[in-house]
Amino acid sequence: MACWFFSGAMVAFLWALSGLIRHGRKAALSAWVVFACGVWLLAGFRVSLWPTPAGSWIALVPIPAIYSIGPVFYFWFRREVMPAPVRVWFHLLWPTLAVLGIVILHARASQHPLAENLQFALFVGTKLLPFLYILYAIYCMQWVLEAERRSRYRGLIWLCIALMAALVIGLIGVWPGMQAWTFVSAMLLTPLMFLSFLFGISNPHLIHSLQLDYQKTKYEKTRLGSVDVDERLERLHRLMAEDKPYLDEDYDLSQLASDLELNVHQVSEILNARLGSSFPEFVNRYRVQESLILLRNEPDRSVLSIALAVGFNSRSSFHRSFKKVMQTTPRDYRNSSIV
Repeated sequence: MACWFFSGAMVAFLWALSGLIRHGRKAALSAWVVFACGVWLLAGFRVSLWPTPAGSWIALVPIPAIYSIGPVFYFWFRREVMPAPVRVWFHLLWPTLAVLGIVILHARASQHPLAENLQFALFVGTKLLPFLYILYAIYCMQWVLEAERRSRYRGLIWLCIALMAALVIGLIGVWPGMQAWTFVSAMLLTPLMFLSFLFGISNPHLIHSLQLDYQKTKYEKTRLGSVDVDERLERLHRLMAEDKPYLDEDYDLSQLASDLELNVHQVSEILNARLGSSFPEFVNRYRVQESLILLRNEPDRSVLSIALAVGFNSRSSFHRSFKKVMQTTPRDYRNSSIV
């Protein structure tokens, strides 16, 4: 059993480290959540090898890290999936209270009249806090249960259900006489860590997909309720393909809105929610695609001339957009197409 917990902890630590190595500070929040889960599993490893009283300092040390899982997950969720202002101080209050409780228990464990109740509350919080934060995230994301999206997020839905079930089982095990349930819950955490790791690897674009669906849902509920979005998208692509208004460097969002018989807010929402793009990114992508034809067919024409012809107003903006879309420079693309 000890090896079971240890393997889960090592997967968590390596997962957190790899995230930091690949993405740097951007992955700090998600890495901490995974790392803290590893600390939790390592605590299970310690208990399986060296059982100690529940109130001993070595049993209490991991609790602040476990208490931080829910709040830090919430910070990550509000930054990556459903952006919204966050009251940081309120959410960090929970791990702070955990530290305070541990200090009280360690300093006056035998004399404090409420020591047993405080210890019980601390261990309840290790299961209850993550459960409540995950439940809140699921509540905010009810739109993933809609018929058109449910199949796309089925794996995520079942993973969340399994994780919440494990936490509920662990919560039952905190009560006196129900310790066997704690064992069952702990045994479930390692396979859930493995499954989460494999799920993350096999669905690398999941977060981006959630972001797009959230934006789409939010916009559809606000300004696009009476708009046939699919029909306007069809008009948009037809306009770009046939009329090529993007060749005019002065073509802007208000002109596009006029062409689609919408207001600028509605067009902006359609671009963001359905195409995952801002207006400049959208038109510049078409300009870059147009430039590919000229770079291939007119090898003697200067890059600046081509940039101006397709709607860019400078060589630098053309280079920047071209490299973003094509992952190479105009000159290198031209040379490779000639060869």
